[in-house]
Amino acid sequence: MFRTFHYFLAALLVASVAGQEVKNVGFPLSYKADLGCVEMIATHAFNGDCCSLKATADEGCVLVVVNGNCVVNGPIWEVDYTSTYDSDSCPTSAFTDLPTKLASLEPEGAEGSNISSAPKSFAVLSLVLSAFAYFL
Repeated sequence: MFRTFHYFLAALLVASVAGQEVKNVGFPLSYKADLGCVEMIATHAFNGDCCSLKATADEGCVLVVVNGNCVVNGPIWEVDYTSTYDSDSCPTSAFTDLPTKLASLEPEGAEGSNISSAPKSFAVLSLVLSAFAYFL
């Protein structure tokens, strides 16, 4: 029984990490990545009225959302940020023409190349396995 409890906790942890982070707050939001903005743009889809990207001094990338919404889907960032901070406007992004769809990382004709569904599938599999372990 004790082992089953550990499996269940591990599955819950995996499921919580694999989901999209959603924030709706009254102040500016930011999210830093260690990868550069060019790499983030190449592997993520950006949608919303305020998706501002800024390069950092250590060659990273910061997403800034002020008085608007930004939904980002990809292997590193998977967020839905809304900032209702209306004392300032959305800062101008250092990068323009952000992609609104994920680029395929598989060669043409490859079946099932959906990079954003992999973490969710893993989380569901973990929950199913923990339920199975419970009945053993």
